[in-house]
Amino acid sequence: MSKEKQILQMLQDGYSQRRISSTLLVSRNTVARVVKAASVHGLSKDALESMEETELHHMLFHAEANVFLDVRVKVIYDGQKGDIINQYVAPEKVYNERIKLHGKSS
Repeated sequence: MSKEKQILQMLQDGYSQRRISSTLLVSRNTVARVVKAASVHGLSKDALESMEETELHHMLFHAEANVFLDVRVKVIYDGQKGDIINQYVAPEKVYNERIKLHGKSS
């Protein structure tokens, strides 16, 4: 069973995230993730008390299940030989720096 509700109740009772983590035997990252998600939704104390654990989890993390990762592979070719100079699965900044260094491929 998930511990989101316990984490948020302890936070509302004034416990630190570190204390919540050690008391509930969950990682500090888990506590921080739950706290961040709750703050995004502006969850009130009354709403928290009236929600079931599964309903709370769905409200806090439903959007995470719908995230898709868009990865683009970019390849820089040597214009004369047609050889691959470099291949990137990386942010645009790195790609643009390599284009400046080696020139744009066609």
